[in-house]
Amino acid sequence: MQRRVYLEGELGERFGTKMDFHAPTVKDAIKLIEVNNPKFRKYLIDCHEKGVGFNIDVAGEELEYGEELLLPLQGGDITIAAIPQGAKSGGQKILAAILIII
Repeated sequence: MQRRVYLEGELGERFGTKMDFHAPTVKDAIKLIEVNNPKFRKYLIDCHEKGVGFNIDVAGEELEYGEELLLPLQGGDITIAAIPQGAKSGGQKILAAILIII
């Protein structure tokens, strides 16, 4: 399924704010971002080391668990945004799951 992926904040500044992919899962979208931006993996690792997590939502619904990255998506856009260190969220779990996937 063709979907739009939005990268917000510093992610968008570094890798582009908007892209369209055929991505049936969030995992596939993340892999496609990495393929198109070779520095993406290093950026995620650096964020992990600095304690920065990520908020990922699909069609306005926030993902809370890393396993959700693997589930087939019914529809909607994907938005990925950095979460500052110390913010309350499942972002750290999501980042760890992203790193494992890529």
